[in-house]
Amino acid sequence: MSTRKIQISEAQNRFRGKKKDCGFFRLQTWLSIENQNNLTMLAEKLDLSREEIVNKALSALSQQHV
Repeated sequence: MSTRKIQISEAQNRFRGKKKDCGFFRLQTWLSIENQNNLTMLAEKLDLSREEIVNKALSALSQQHV
């Protein structure tokens, strides 16, 4: 592996480790094109990141169903 690829990999691992230490969990999933477009549209209209949209949606749904 090239030196640059190793540097990127190490930086990514440090970043993920810090997030994990702060109580975060990495979610990797597939979305339909329609849902991806909806997520992008909501992020732009609400001036939020996609991460913020997903977190707010999960929080709202869990409060409704507890």
